[in-house]
Amino acid sequence: IAACAGLFLEATAADHVVAPGGSATVTAVAMNRSTAALKLEEVRYSNGVTVPAQQALNHGQAWQAERPLIIPQSASASGPYWLAEAPDKGAYTVADQKLIGLPENPAALRAQFVISAAGQAEPLILERPVSYKWTDPVAGERTRALEVTPAVMLTPESPVLMFPDGQPRPLRVLLKAGKDKVAGTAQLELPSGFASEPASIAFSIDKKGAEQELKFLLRPPALSKTSS
Repeated sequence: IAACAGLFLEATAADHVVAPGGSATVTAVAMNRSTAALKLEEVRYSNGVTVPAQQALNHGQAWQAERPLIIPQSASASGPYWLAEAPDKGAYTVADQKLIGLPENPAALRAQFVISAAGQAEPLILERPVSYKWTDPVAGERTRALEVTPAVMLTPESPVLMFPDGQPRPLRVLLKAGKDKVAGTAQLELPSGFASEPASIAFSIDKKGAEQELKFLLRPPALSKTSS
């Protein structure tokens, strides 16, 4: 029905990442490319926000509304649903069986456009994912999913450290802010016998997307000596 009516419905965010509790500015657009008598009643977002419209969708005229939306604190970080829990031997563990078979996760934020048509008792409810759209100089218009990220993301400089001689090794950790004004204390989860200097480091990052580097010195346990 939407295709026959030539309906164009879209919801796009101003950024491609947002942290739980953070805000995403979302723009909803609706356009009727046909002469059908259609009316946009409202737009319902999956975080519970409803934007009233009560707007007749005349041929070729676009309706547009921009709204900041808060991502719930309980929102899970984006990632493949089959990796959310530790896998068993030879099989992944998926708690929600309704996700089985989906090629990717459901959208982190979704918009439902409620449209009434003349002569129809029930409205059309058409859902669209909230995505991020940008223009690439070579590839043209591109689209990617809106992702929910942690407030702070940590990336160690090296995924593996070797201590063949038992000497201390430096470890650099890069912190990246998923929202404005994040602060806290970082410390390493170390194997038994290992120690770090310092044991913890305080950090503070003002702007979303900004980075800060932390430096630790790791000391392995003393090498055991055996005699034959």
